[in-house]
Amino acid sequence: MSEKVESREPNGARYEQVRSALDIPMILLAIALAAVLIVQYFFELSESADRWLTIVGWLIWGLFVAEFVLLYVLADNKATMVRSHKLDLFLIVLPMLRPLRALRVLRVFAGLSASGMLARRVLRRR
Repeated sequence: MSEKVESREPNGARYEQVRSALDIPMILLAIALAAVLIVQYFFELSESADRWLTIVGWLIWGLFVAEFVLLYVLADNKATMVRSHKLDLFLIVLPMLRPLRALRVLRVFAGLSASGMLARRVLRRR
């Protein structure tokens, strides 16, 4: 008589084994990605340095995507997996949000325009 032994983990033993093995490497990659983004955003870089950091950033991003897809495939409960990996999902979506930086620039120009109009009004009154 063979009795099926169910795993105590909601997503199975193989999923937990892979997730556990990837935890530290993915944390280190997240720190590396944060460093890359900070350096690119706050420092004036040469064109070649910026290009290399961009490549490194995309490679790290690709590893995040690969990890997420692997865990998703291994997960028994896909919805629980997605809910428990919100930060990972955010890091995967983050590069797609880069075009939103343009909105910040537009906001700065709108602020400058409003400041200019206010300055003109003040100067007219005097």
